[in-house]
Amino acid sequence: MILKKHLAQIKDYIQTIQKPLLVFIDNVLLNTALNKPQTDDKGDTYYLANKILRLLKTTDATITYHHIHGKFNPTDTPSRHPKANIK
Repeated sequence: MILKKHLAQIKDYIQTIQKPLLVFIDNVLLNTALNKPQTDDKGDTYYLANKILRLLKTTDATITYHHIHGKFNPTDTPSRHPKANIK
């Protein structure tokens, strides 16, 4: 659950780094809500997505959202690690 303090931390972080922000999401519904916001209430996920979008619009940062299939941290998958030549 995203709380007000988390939203404040996100806003402070974006204003501090002054660089584009990449958001990686493992939740399909949240990703859809962030990429295609709708005004009508469709549940908690859309409500939180709209809160996040309103917050991020107050900053000047460029923000992109990416959906990750499977595990949240893609660096944990063995296919991402260099293969060692063990003989």
